[in-house]
Amino acid sequence: MPLPYPNSLRHRIVNALEAGEHFHDVVKRFRVGPAYVYRVRAQYRKTGSKDRRPQSHHGPLGSVAEPLKKKIVAILQKRPQTTSQEIQSMLQRHNVMLSRSRVTQIMVSLGFTRAKRKAMLAAANRKPRGKKAFRKKAYPRDRGKAQGLGTR
Repeated sequence: MPLPYPNSLRHRIVNALEAGEHFHDVVKRFRVGPAYVYRVRAQYRKTGSKDRRPQSHHGPLGSVAEPLKKKIVAILQKRPQTTSQEIQSMLQRHNVMLSRSRVTQIMVSLGFTRAKRKAMLAAANRKPRGKKAFRKKAYPRDRGKAQGLGTR
């Protein structure tokens, strides 16, 4: 993956645009793509900062509050087949914005690995066995002889 452009280039691009230089002239002068200049300009208009935004690989930093963690645990115990995307959308309804990879990290930290969820799902899908399932049929060993049919 290529390295990001330095902040000094971003500063020079924003200064040139503020000075009234045309968009395409800035692209040619600094030898960058128009999409890059567009993004730099849009970010400057939105935040007012010429510097590059710090980025996180797993969405916004922060943690999920304990009540939401308990809710995640309850959902996974009730429905082990729940995906991280479904949990992510559930958290978004509570105004918690996390990426799927971050949700997966939280699930693993809570002890819900793929193997455990698979075992929970298998246990939930297992048919309940009552006393009748273990009861043997009450046939005599020599059924034919008991009925007077004899042997071959």
